[in-house]
Amino acid sequence: MRCCIDLIKFLLFIANFLCFLGFAGLLAGTVYVLLNGENTFIGQNIEPSLSSADPTNATYFSFIIIFLVIFSFFALFTCLGCCGAAYKSGCMLGSFIIILFVLFGGSVGAVVFLHTQFGWQAVLQVLIQEMSRNLPTFRKENVLTYKFWNWIQPTFSCCGVEEVNGWKIWSTSDGLQTNWKVPEACCKEGEKDCMYEP
Repeated sequence: MRCCIDLIKFLLFIANFLCFLGFAGLLAGTVYVLLNGENTFIGQNIEPSLSSADPTNATYFSFIIIFLVIFSFFALFTCLGCCGAAYKSGCMLGSFIIILFVLFGGSVGAVVFLHTQFGWQAVLQVLIQEMSRNLPTFRKENVLTYKFWNWIQPTFSCCGVEEVNGWKIWSTSDGLQTNWKVPEACCKEGEKDCMYEP
């Protein structure tokens, strides 16, 4: 019996240690993006400002702050589980288990909330809503959004957000070249000039 308890503690230690290393790496990566944004996939320097004068910078900075908080919390949380298992501390393990149950309860609550608000198509509704909100910011200067739309459309053979006449949503974007109705990524292989007449 003692052997099983020690094995469980060892597995808890290893799992939390690996998760701690992962979250610490993500935290370090987020700090790197904040300090050297122009050398990353974002492609621009991020100023520590939430000013509405530069909404793109404000959006990136907001996401970085959110990621810093989340990754810091999970790094500390997994460190708590790791140290609790290593030192056989009832207080640390108890705190770890309570936080784990709170997170699990929050996840279940979020799923129930989405289901009651949107029904069984909750994820689809949220995706349509957020992608429709993001699409008007499509322009070369907004590197992350530009790369995202140029990747997702050829990958999923789509144009726009929804299936029926989805390409018409591109009329809300001011990032297209003159006389283009859709970006070049909407065109299938072999179709030339579909940007003008989709």
